[in-house]
Amino acid sequence: SRHGAALIEEYIDGIECTVLVAENPEDPQHPTTYPPAQYRFPEGESFKHSDLKWVDYEGLSSFAVPDPVLAQSLRDEAARFFVGLKGASFGRCDLRVDHQGTPYMLEINANCGVYYPPTDYGGADICLSLDPAGHEGFTRQLVAAAFARNRRRSL
Repeated sequence: SRHGAALIEEYIDGIECTVLVAENPEDPQHPTTYPPAQYRFPEGESFKHSDLKWVDYEGLSSFAVPDPVLAQSLRDEAARFFVGLKGASFGRCDLRVDHQGTPYMLEINANCGVYYPPTDYGGADICLSLDPAGHEGFTRQLVAAAFARNRRRSL
């Protein structure tokens, strides 16, 4: 009774990935997606839980999704999800991919942390580190998107 109802979800055995999505100032229906990152878990771990994210993260590592077809699929899925939720500014999508290559959206975090120090990068920072425009290009795009969104509201 203290915590109310519980939601039990099916565990998806496979890999875990993250994709950063940002509003496109020129065309909000086609957001920018950044290169997806895949996580490598420490021995004995198979998913990113709270302690692994905030306490014992030294053993967690990440790398660019090596399969270009899967990477594009994850980007497409994240973009559709962002648009479907009428996303603005940016969000980080976390996905699991089963052994058949089917992606499952876990969540979109519209308030995800970003701009952490390089030694403590979060998922959004990791995706930005894989993109040539990096944090600076991302920031410029967010500002441009905010101004464009304001102009569209004035019409």
